Amino acid sequence: MEWLWAVLGVLSAAGVWLSVQARQLSDRNPLVRLGDCTYGLYLLHVPLMLVGFHVLTALGWLAGSPAGV
Repeated sequence: MEWLWAVLGVLSAAGVWLSVQARQLSDRNPLVRLGDCTYGLYLLHVPLMLVGFHVLTALGWLAGSPAGV
């Protein structure tokens, strides 16, 4: 299995290298701007969830239940 993971790692690195070599879209493209916004939301979701869990735990509301999650 280690050889498989090593080969997949090399192939993944080659895929990233190839994608970086491709021509990039303009910053004015609406899809590029939308991608920037959604990536920002992606980066914020973990801290927001942690704050929400701490608030629920502190208030004793739905802590440790599927509804709280």
